[in-house]
Amino acid sequence: MKFVTSMKFAAMGLLVVMASCKESNTNEKKENKDTTKKQTEVEKPVTIDKLASGRAEVLAAMNPNDTENYGKIVNSAAFKTHQEEFNKGWANLEDKYLSKLRPWRDSELSDMNKEGNTVFYPFSGPDILNAYNLFPNADNYIMFGLELPGTLEKDFHLKDDKYLSGYFADVRLGLKDIFARNYFITSYMGSALYRRANGVAPIMSIFLARTGNEIVSVQRVGIDKDAKPIFKDIYTTKADSIYYGVAFEIKNKNRKKTQWVYYFGGDVSDMALLKKPQFDKFIRSFSNKVGYLKSASYVLFNPNFQIVKKILLEDTKVIFQDDTGVPYRDYMSAGNWDVKLYGKYARPVADFGNYTVQPDLRDAYKDSSKVTRINFAYGYHWKTDNASLLVARRNNNPVKNPQPSAEENLKMTKQDKKKGK
Repeated sequence: MKFVTSMKFAAMGLLVVMASCKESNTNEKKENKDTTKKQTEVEKPVTIDKLASGRAEVLAAMNPNDTENYGKIVNSAAFKTHQEEFNKGWANLEDKYLSKLRPWRDSELSDMNKEGNTVFYPFSGPDILNAYNLFPNADNYIMFGLELPGTLEKDFHLKDDKYLSGYFADVRLGLKDIFARNYFITSYMGSALYRRANGVAPIMSIFLARTGNEIVSVQRVGIDKDAKPIFKDIYTTKADSIYYGVAFEIKNKNRKKTQWVYYFGGDVSDMALLKKPQFDKFIRSFSNKVGYLKSASYVLFNPNFQIVKKILLEDTKVIFQDDTGVPYRDYMSAGNWDVKLYGKYARPVADFGNYTVQPDLRDAYKDSSKVTRINFAYGYHWKTDNASLLVARRNNNPVKNPQPSAEENLKMTKQDKKKGK
């Protein structure tokens, strides 16, 4: 009896050990599987587009990493002239503006400059330069302006000296104002940007190279009916009513992850965007948005841009702008923003009418205890220290006076016209 009992216990023990081994092996497999998955996610390789990155570096007057394809250009007389002239302009831009902006950013905008954020930069033109200098840690940048996205040439590295000389000259002409003032003048850019160096894509690629980025991909981009980005080859297709933007995926040596830069060209008035509801939805689909407005021609003072203004006031958590962005009265009327003032208030430059004067903002600047001085020129006041800079942070107060919708505003406009106003 004892022997039978012992046999039973031995058998039971063996079963327990086998079950335990089986469970251990299963867990081990699961653990290995999970580890492999995590390693794959972390170690996913990034493939740089050598031709696109090399072209961007050459246009930016830098010696390219891709000497195999661009070595001939680097040794050409056209490039040497370009490098000499370009570097003079860049040195002025860096010395007068960018070098002073970065320390101020670290002191005043640290909550805006974080991974996981999306920078929303309306009326930007091709100025990814300032956006990236202020917010280099963002995951995404969404920009738009009147300038067309343009084209890039895949065989740029095969062009002769005569062509390159003309292309480089176009680039420098397109950059003339930003070298001198650190902002673009749309009407001045046209002649330079629609000849050989076509549209904003070449200029944006220059800024990306000069801010330490390599290009993973560059594509045409549109937004489908479900508000998702759709892409097309930039080298074989032209911009149209569907693919009216350009998108860069970039890799900075200081980051593990890539970043995305979207630029859309065209009309963003309410009349235009009501026909493209997916545009609004696309921008709102990005979380953790920070707003940025610079040298924005006081466009948001015009009542026909409610859709863009509502995205800023409803769907961003913090906004950095000069006085050309969201009118100060809109922040005060909404009641759910804390606004910090920098610089000083000065009458807007003569290019703009009296409608741009902001008496309430002027009064706010009179309380010197609420204003922090700055030591750099900015925006339209590029010759002086008269810039008015605002950092608006959303608080937890309920909205007192929400902005009217685009539909409501257009209805009111039509009623006013009927009344003869």
